[in-house]
Amino acid sequence: MFHQRISSLVAALAAVVLTFGISAAQAKPAAAGSSLSGAGNHAHGPMGVFAPLTVDFSVAGLDSIDGFGSPLNFVDTLNLGAHARVTGIGWNLNIETVGLSWLSEAAIGFTDLSQGAGVNLTAAFADTFSGAGNYNSGGVVDLVGLGLDFRVEADGKLRIELFETFDDNFESADAHYLRDSTLTFQYQLVPEASTYALMALGLAGIGCVVRRRRA
Repeated sequence: MFHQRISSLVAALAAVVLTFGISAAQAKPAAAGSSLSGAGNHAHGPMGVFAPLTVDFSVAGLDSIDGFGSPLNFVDTLNLGAHARVTGIGWNLNIETVGLSWLSEAAIGFTDLSQGAGVNLTAAFADTFSGAGNYNSGGVVDLVGLGLDFRVEADGKLRIELFETFDDNFESADAHYLRDSTLTFQYQLVPEASTYALMALGLAGIGCVVRRRRA
């Protein structure tokens, strides 16, 4: 089915577009022609004491089917740890469309389990046409700098869903993710209260040793 779209404007955009609910703003590009958008409770503030970790997630061989929330969509979870802070996203995606569907309509959402906070990635945002293409972020994009970082809940689960922003082929695949299609999530663990207490005791002990040596 043919549907109207403003192709000239969308194709001209080569920057990250950030959206928060009904408001929108532009920021520094993450990857030319890609889009990251988010909503919910974002984890602003300084980074914690633990170094960032990364985990890869393969979407090779999976289909992008219907709009967000469809029971036919692929959904999976990653266990990052209670209240882990998602601080970055990288991608290498090989996408091939089906029928009249456009590359720019294939999206990936990653959120907390209740979907109260998260980010949507549209790797082929500027490619408003059918076909196939490779989309690579060239490394991990800093979500903190873009104001899109967020925390998962106490269950530690990061929810991942493949979906279409416009559904051309209802209840069937609009796009395929081909071989070597991978997401990389960067995240940071949140120290428990007991960990903070032990750190405080350790620092206090160091302070005592320093004072004794000076004496």
